[in-house]
Amino acid sequence: FLALAFVFGAPTPNIHAGQAHRVQKKAAIANPRVGRQPKLTPQKQPQELTAEEAARKIGRKVYFATGSATPISMVPLIRRYAVEREGRTDAFFMSTFASAVNFKPELKEKFHAVLLFISMSNRDAATGGWTTMPRDNLFSLGKRLRANEFGIDTIVVRVSPPDENGMVSLGTTGDTTMPAVESVIARGGTIIAEMNPNVPYMKGTNRIPLHKISYLVKSQEPLSELQQVMPNEIETEMSTNIAKLVPDGATIQVGI
Repeated sequence: FLALAFVFGAPTPNIHAGQAHRVQKKAAIANPRVGRQPKLTPQKQPQELTAEEAARKIGRKVYFATGSATPISMVPLIRRYAVEREGRTDAFFMSTFASAVNFKPELKEKFHAVLLFISMSNRDAATGGWTTMPRDNLFSLGKRLRANEFGIDTIVVRVSPPDENGMVSLGTTGDTTMPAVESVIARGGTIIAEMNPNVPYMKGTNRIPLHKISYLVKSQEPLSELQQVMPNEIETEMSTNIAKLVPDGATIQVGI
């Protein structure tokens, strides 16, 4: 019993407090780890910048997060910097709300679009042949991004404010953005994040510690949304013909 009391540092009723202190002191000398509290190393926090300053922190291969997870107001700032400096910048896009001005043919030598998915704003660039298009399915693209096949060194993404544990959520994107983020973090690349309270905090796997972000831009810009488009006459006729082929009670899978 006494031996156990000494180990746990609690003097028994039969031992004088001073004697117990001396016993503990001897134990600490014999084993310096006894009685010490672990030192907590404070995590380095991201540097807060303006959008213009953050745009000048990009590398040469920049991945823009999918859909509304892209800080839209930062895209033209990054494009302008890429055009101003020497050499070429590869800009990787999945489905995007970035405007067609970012995909003009005259930009291909300076701000070269790499399309992992074709959106309305860059369809002309895709069919015109002045972009690069790695063709693959979504699952395989994620594996290739995680393996750093494309050499991406910078991520531009929107995140939520942090929770009580210092974790931020990528919110509306959970597809190829997260493998790209993981790859860049693992290889010491740059994460440029717009912290935006409009980004929903999701409790899935698309969360990262705040201290993994390199540069932080504060914003309350509304998230981009798909607007409803009314079908034209041809589309209405197509859907009418297709509906005739679907039996009652069937389940329909609709592709992208």
